[in-house]
Amino acid sequence: MAQTIRYLALAGFFGCGIWIGSDKQQVEPYVAAIVAGAAFIALDVKFLSDRTRRNSDRKLFKQFLTTIPSHGSISFLEKHDFAGSFHTERLAQTDAFLHEWNDPEHEFLDPELEKLREELHDYIKEFNKAIAQNTFPVAAGTKQSVPPEWERDRPEQYKQAVAELHDLADEIVKMHRNLVRTARWKLGADEVD
Repeated sequence: MAQTIRYLALAGFFGCGIWIGSDKQQVEPYVAAIVAGAAFIALDVKFLSDRTRRNSDRKLFKQFLTTIPSHGSISFLEKHDFAGSFHTERLAQTDAFLHEWNDPEHEFLDPELEKLREELHDYIKEFNKAIAQNTFPVAAGTKQSVPPEWERDRPEQYKQAVAELHDLADEIVKMHRNLVRTARWKLGADEVD
């Protein structure tokens, strides 16, 4: 749409040139030509600026998909029952995102994409906090688990801990999908791959 408006402004500029050629005594064609030319230049600068921002976001989105793709940690969060134990390395991608994607170099220029990135980052931070508060090492430290004895000794705390982990995991999966879909739509799916 913006490109169409640019072409219309350019056509208006040339139309004014024809108008000027037909009647050199009037001031209006000159004013119209200046306005149309200025509109074209302004739209062209905006178009180039938007394209530069989109290209920057495309590169960052490719990096995002490498850091935290839909398979791996996201798939694990979607399928795992946190009433059982898990290997902590299954969360390596979400941990990498949490620690590496909280600086200006990892911010999208598009405000909507950046808002989604921040929300995903916040949910992963909350999830890791819940993991730290509600799980403990088992099996010689290679796994974590909500303590199984809580189910017997503290059933409400056990249910609450498991439910919190499931809810946060579901939100992370949902936020990740939303960011991926929005980025593919805004940045052009064919140009991102």
